[in-house]
Parts: sequence; structure tokens; C-alpha cells
Amino acid sequence: MNARETFEELTRAVQMIESTEFKKYIMKPIGEEMIKCKNAYDCKTLNELNTVKGKKIGLKIVLKLMKKIVAERENAHDDLDT
Repeated sequence: MNARETFEELTRAVQMIESTEFKKYIMKPIGEEMIKCKNAYDCKTLNELNTVKGKKIGLKIVLKLMKKIVAERENAHDDLDT
């Protein structure tokens, strides 16, 4: 895959991430789920703490991946300019 194809593919991914539907059906529920997650001090057992921690880590990974896609698109755009 050449630089132009990579840039175009990442552009489509960013457009999807920035779409109203994605924000409504993916990002909003993720945000709500993050808010619902208990804090560590609210957990009564280690098992509950592990579950909450695992859920938070998973949600943070998804958010981090979306930010990475946007950054990679910017880098690909810079590569096209050089």
C-alpha cells in the first residue's frame, strides 16, 4: 500500500469516527459506561475491583486506538507533503 492509499484509508476511518452516528451509537455509550464504572475505593471485593479495572482498561484502549488513527492520518498527510 502506498502513501496515498494509506492516507485515503485513514481519512475514511477518521470520517467514520467523526460521524454523527459513530458519536451517537459508539462514543456516547462508551462515555456513559466510563461514568458508571465504580471507583476502586467503592469496590467491596478484589474480584469486583478486577472486573471494574478490566472494563475501564478496555474502554480506554478503544479511545486510545481512535486517537491513534487520527494521529496516523495527520502523519500520513505530512508524508504526502514531503
